[in-house]
Amino acid sequence: MHELNLKSLPDLTYQGFACATRLRRQSIESLISEILDKAIARKNRFEAISNPPKSNSTEALNTDNKMRLDMLRAN
Repeated sequence: MHELNLKSLPDLTYQGFACATRLRRQSIESLISEILDKAIARKNRFEAISNPPKSNSTEALNTDNKMRLDMLRAN
């Protein structure tokens, strides 16, 4: 039977807690980053649709239509 060294137990508990805390913090940071990225993308799509190109050129209309299609696909 193995003998348990009780003196090392608090250190192991602290290391386990520190590791779990670090992993939790990284998960939260990545989740916040993902949410912010999606919010910025939505804001950019909304602004692109709200402020269509002023020119009536074929290129401007194609760009506007492409942005509208991209937004519809994203939703």
